[in-house]
Amino acid sequence: MTVAEFLLLHTSGPLNFSNWINVLYNSVGINPDTGLEEGRIDAITVTANALSFNGVTTQPDIDLLTILQQVETVNLIFDNVNYTFTITAVDFIDGQNAFFFFQVTSDTLVPNVNDASLTNAQYNTVVNLNPILSSATFLNSDYNITINNGTVLREHPNKLIADREAGFTNPSNFSAILSTSASKANLQESFYTSTGLTNARYEGTTTDAEDFAGVLPSFSAREFTGEIHPPNANRDYACGIGLNTNRVLVPMLHTGKATNPLFSSSSTNIETSDLINSTQTTIEYNLINNLTATNASLVEVGDLLKTSDSNEILKVVQNNLDTKILQVNRGHLQTTAAPIQATRTIEKIDRTDLFRFDQFGTNLSTVGEAIVYVQENNSLLNTDEFGTVFSSSICPDPLLLGIDNPNSN
Repeated sequence: MTVAEFLLLHTSGPLNFSNWINVLYNSVGINPDTGLEEGRIDAITVTANALSFNGVTTQPDIDLLTILQQVETVNLIFDNVNYTFTITAVDFIDGQNAFFFFQVTSDTLVPNVNDASLTNAQYNTVVNLNPILSSATFLNSDYNITINNGTVLREHPNKLIADREAGFTNPSNFSAILSTSASKANLQESFYTSTGLTNARYEGTTTDAEDFAGVLPSFSAREFTGEIHPPNANRDYACGIGLNTNRVLVPMLHTGKATNPLFSSSSTNIETSDLINSTQTTIEYNLINNLTATNASLVEVGDLLKTSDSNEILKVVQNNLDTKILQVNRGHLQTTAAPIQATRTIEKIDRTDLFRFDQFGTNLSTVGEAIVYVQENNSLLNTDEFGTVFSSSICPDPLLLGIDNPNSN
């Protein structure tokens, strides 16, 4: 049977029933493996009204118009076998018993069964329509932002059209604008990326050291004069003892609290809560004397820590104030990781970062891992790969060495 003949049986023949599904089956021959006839389904008709939907029966009959307008595939389960049919063409036939006419295609052949078999309960016949979108709101509407069917911009409630086609300084409809009787402008009042703009403009955005590999996004600094040496440089040479009489002094910046950069440590007012082995990278802590969490918040990403019973240096990766857990790198700067006992106070090496200018004096970068001679206080500072001071030493006084001018030529 052709598709046209099948459709004619509905419009002028005996198949115009309500609450009905009909299929157009055409045989393709006998399956040599099973010895049974099989064929393909070329068309399916579904009436707009159904006796039940999802197993629920209501009166009057359920209207499937909204669902059938959006169906893409039809699944027929017969004798526990699932047959999927993709809709290639659709038409709505109005009348006493309105129905949808679907032309379908499938890669799977179906067995030849009669209508009595389809209604037999033992074959567990089920028809599924996909997708099931029963809400009319999803169709072309003011609330659907994904279908992109808009052709006219929404009128703005306040903005008016200024007619300047005549080329005058004032628009030709200036009087109408003053009286607010001019036509409304077709301008969108808002758009769906407003959250990002609102946060950036009004709510504000924040960054911290964790976002920039331990480097603070902003800082205040003081200037000093010094000389940068490799981390493995001879300390006597860096101090100017011996042959180093021609220093290459450059202006630098430091973030320490004192006038000149120096090494110092202070208490964080926190202590370890349990024994920590030498490989553990999480440290649970308690606030000493029930101090507020504000004290613990002074420990920031990139800070260097020491405990009261070890020379090991710990580098802070994360500080969770809610769980009171520090995430750290153990054995930082080639120190030896060792077990840390419970209730040991944690000291913080006061954060002092050293920065230098580029050759043009416009951009800053950290000094990195280095030994830095500070002219102002005649000292050497040791810095890690981020330019953070972790130890220091004092150079001998040049006058005690018989050097009248330590920077003389």
